[in-house]
Amino acid sequence: MDLFFAPDVTNNGFTLVPGSDLNSLSDGSLDTYTWFDWHYTSNNNIVLDYGKVHEVKTITFLSGCSAHEGDVAGTMKFSYSEDGETYIDIEGVYEGINILVKLDTPVNARYIKATPILEGESPSGITIREFGINLSKFNVSVTFGDDVAFTYDGEAHSPSYSVPYGVSYSKHYNSDDAKLYNQTEAKDVGYWAIVIVPEESEIYNFVGPLHRVFHIDATVAE
Repeated sequence: MDLFFAPDVTNNGFTLVPGSDLNSLSDGSLDTYTWFDWHYTSNNNIVLDYGKVHEVKTITFLSGCSAHEGDVAGTMKFSYSEDGETYIDIEGVYEGINILVKLDTPVNARYIKATPILEGESPSGITIREFGINLSKFNVSVTFGDDVAFTYDGEAHSPSYSVPYGVSYSKHYNSDDAKLYNQTEAKDVGYWAIVIVPEESEIYNFVGPLHRVFHIDATVAE
């Protein structure tokens, strides 16, 4: 079972947009976010204090939201510490709206630091939906509407679906009875099942008598 630990958050140098809550970036909810103004630099960072040492297997940093689409993470680096004084850099830098750092060898840490990497000042702000350790419960899931598969009625159908903000994906339609697969749009034949394929996903096929149903198990796009 995944455990959620709410850390104390320290903002070192970012300008918090008035009305935004600093703690929203680590409150365990993807429906809230912290919004920082532009002009931040590589001298700024955010530090999470978990109160005691934990074994860290992953670091999740989810930025961006539909209300402020341009305010997303660019290039980030991460470091950790047991005492809050001496930090050890995690190898590599990471880019993307949704960042998932998977540590090949877990580390022990009480403090986690996120630092933007850029030259000069940022021309835009940044919104952070969630930042924390071992947050596998925030792996991306694909949510379908009611029309996942349906009987031919003479009309073309496009099943509804939703994918979390910032996740790259492809979309296909399959029909066993029509022997058509990987179509870019639904046709007016037979049973149809929609296939949504986010990055880093695994697809499990369950074949029925006339149609194929797809279950998606997806993780945060790296």
